[in-house]
Amino acid sequence: MQNVEQYNDNVVFTSGTAAPINVNTVYPGAVLQFTPVGLYSDGSYHSLLNIRFQGSSGTGTSSNPLVMYVNQRGVAWANSPGKTIIRYTPPNGAKFSEWVMYVNAPLG
Repeated sequence: MQNVEQYNDNVVFTSGTAAPINVNTVYPGAVLQFTPVGLYSDGSYHSLLNIRFQGSSGTGTSSNPLVMYVNQRGVAWANSPGKTIIRYTPPNGAKFSEWVMYVNAPLG
C-alpha cells in the first residue's frame, strides 16, 4: 500500500523528503488517501483501482478506528494519539502488506 497526505498541516514526513507520500507519522486532523498497489510479473507496480467505483474495489480497515478511521475508499482521518494498522482486503481475499500508522500528540 501507499498513502498520500491530503493538504493540511498535520503531517510529519519521516522519510526525510518533502514529498507527502508514504508517511507513517501524523498528528490529529491529518487526512490521508491509502491506495493498494500491486506488483506485476514484469516487475512494475500499479495502483489497483476500479474506475466504475472510483476507488479500490476492496475494503480498507483500521485496527484502531479511534486513532485513525479509514473508509472503504481508503480515505483515513487521524483522530487521536496512538498506533493503528491499516489493512486492505481485495474481493478475492489476497493478503496485502499492512501499513503501520502513528498519530502523535498535538504539538503545543
